[in-house]
Amino acid sequence: MSRILIKGKIIKWDDSKGFGFIKSNAGKQEYFFHISAYDFKGSRPEVGGEVKFIESADAKGRKHAIQVHPKNKCLKFKPALKSLLITLLFIATVAMACYWNYLPLVVLYLYLILGVVTFLFYSWDKYSAKHSKQRVAEITLHYLSLFGGWPGALIAQQLIRHKSIKRSFRIKFWLTVFLNLLMLCYLISPYGNWIVLRLI
Repeated sequence: MSRILIKGKIIKWDDSKGFGFIKSNAGKQEYFFHISAYDFKGSRPEVGGEVKFIESADAKGRKHAIQVHPKNKCLKFKPALKSLLITLLFIATVAMACYWNYLPLVVLYLYLILGVVTFLFYSWDKYSAKHSKQRVAEITLHYLSLFGGWPGALIAQQLIRHKSIKRSFRIKFWLTVFLNLLMLCYLISPYGNWIVLRLI
């Protein structure tokens, strides 16, 4: 079998099962590939990603891709690191607001606790998807994000690559983030300051 590098694009990818298909640029040939063949640590395959790979075949002669790696290995900024920085900046902002008595300290504790809990729920849901166990309901994940767990959800989506592609889920997730930040702004505003004064 030829060891020439072939260029192609990922057209299908199931992150929960760890496999997908690549379509070569030169023709209509589609190649199956497993996550174990993805030769680039620090990132996960994504639909639309351009890759280079080597053609191989199994015992039955079925073609598949091995030594798959991104066409451009120079990742500008890892999504997981970006999510972590956003989360740290947000938590630091909330901590400063608590220090200056704009928010009660309990708000900071809630963000920290719910962030960890939400991350664990995402991790369990990904594990359940891989092992055919009972999944966590999407509405549960959204409620956790709405009430302050969204920083943990944001990190989980990029770090363990769970719930990061489904468009309908992502739209609802960002809606929960917007509503949560809206509630936070209300607490800081003169209209909601009476709640803060009672809790301090």
